[in-house]
Amino acid sequence: MKKRKALVFITSILILSLFLCGFGSNTPKLDLDTKPVYLKCEISEVIQDLESKYKDTYDQYNDMPVVIAGTVKSIEKSQKSLVIKAGSRQIDVTTKQKEEVAKLSTEDIVTLYGRLNIGSEKNKTVSIKADHMVKENKSLSDDHYIYGGKSYDDSKSSRVDISGFSFMIPGTWKGTEVDKQSYEKIFNSNIYKDRAGKCYYINTVNNETEPEVFAVFYFNNNIFLEKNSNGSKTHDIEKSIISNICPKEDFKIYDVTKWVFPTETSKTTNGIKIDHYVGAYDNYRVEFAFAPVTDGICVMMHLYNDDSVNVDDVLYVLNSLSVKE
Repeated sequence: MKKRKALVFITSILILSLFLCGFGSNTPKLDLDTKPVYLKCEISEVIQDLESKYKDTYDQYNDMPVVIAGTVKSIEKSQKSLVIKAGSRQIDVTTKQKEEVAKLSTEDIVTLYGRLNIGSEKNKTVSIKADHMVKENKSLSDDHYIYGGKSYDDSKSSRVDISGFSFMIPGTWKGTEVDKQSYEKIFNSNIYKDRAGKCYYINTVNNETEPEVFAVFYFNNNIFLEKNSNGSKTHDIEKSIISNICPKEDFKIYDVTKWVFPTETSKTTNGIKIDHYVGAYDNYRVEFAFAPVTDGICVMMHLYNDDSVNVDDVLYVLNSLSVKE
C-alpha cells in the first residue's frame, strides 16, 4: 500500500451519502460544559458517603452537574444565595441567576440544576452553584435531565460496547441502527471486520423526514497509523480523521478558522475529556466529538442538515461514555 507523507495515514473510514443545507455558526452543540446532562442526586446519600469515604466521594461528585427537587427555606436579600431543603437535608445554594431567584418565595417547591461543591475533608460541607432554578412541583423519577429538554431513565436505555469503550443509547433509538449490509458499505473494512463501529439513523426518533445520523467508531492507532508515527499527538490524529471524512476541512491551508483546534473542550459527568470540532460534508453539518481510549481514539459524529435539530439524545449518549481501564 502506498504511504503518504503526512504524520498520520488513515484509510477511508466512512462512506456516507448525505444532502444539503447551510449553517450560520460552527459553535458545537455537544459541548457538555455549556449544556450539561444533570444527574438526579440525593444529597443525603452524598453526605453519608462523605462520612465514610471522603476522597472517593469527592472525586466522584465535586463539580458534578446535578438536579435536585426541594423547598426554598430562605433567600438572601442580594438574591445571590438561598437555602433549599432537599429530603431531610438543607443545602446552601449560590447563583448568578438573580432573575430566577426573584420569582421565588420561601416554601416554594423548586427544581434546581447546578454543580455540586464538596468542602474540605475537615468540614465535609456540600453546596450547589446553581445554573437554573424552576418553580415547579416536579417528581424527579428519571436518572438524567437536560435543562429545558428531555430526561432519561437508564433502565430503559441500552449499553453498547465497542473495543475500549462503551456508551448508552436511549430506548427511543430502538430500531434505528443500520442493517448489517449497510455497515459493510459505511465503514472501512478494518472497522467493519472488528465490529468497531456503530451507526444510527435517528431522524425517525422525532419523526423528522430530513436525514440525521449518529456514528461512532474506534480509531485503532495500531491499525491506522503509519509505522513509527507518534500516537501521542492526538490533535494531529483528530485533524487527520476530520480531513479524511470531510475533505474540505483541510488544516494545512491558510485558514484562520483552523488556528484553534479543538474548537471547544468539555468533560463528561465521569470526567472524560472531549475534544469538539464542527465541519462540513458537502453542505451537511458534521459535529465531531473525540475522546482518548486505550491505544486509540473514540470518534463520535453527529450529522444533520437542520440547524434547529434537537441534540438532547446525542448529549445523553456522549455523556454516558465509559472508557475501559
